[in-house]
Amino acid sequence: MEDSKISDELSKLIEERLRTDPNELIKVIISLDENAELETATRSLTNAGLDVESTIPGPVQVVAGFVAANKIPELAKKSEVKKIEPDGKTYALG
Repeated sequence: MEDSKISDELSKLIEERLRTDPNELIKVIISLDENAELETATRSLTNAGLDVESTIPGPVQVVAGFVAANKIPELAKKSEVKKIEPDGKTYALG
């Protein structure tokens, strides 16, 4: 069930871009399955169209980069992908 791997916010962005410019790049952050090997997963995501900007190793492994809107469903099919979300600024409340 790949659709559940794509956040609701990103799904809306994809729909919009598919109508206007499906090749326009979207900045995404991809959370990997805890059992995924970071280097192998990064190579697999690159082959599927992700332009990798950074990786974060650790207990919660993350790959961030840019990808065309029309390629995101392909990324979601990868077994090592847990969640794909738009990457942007995060603000702490308090």
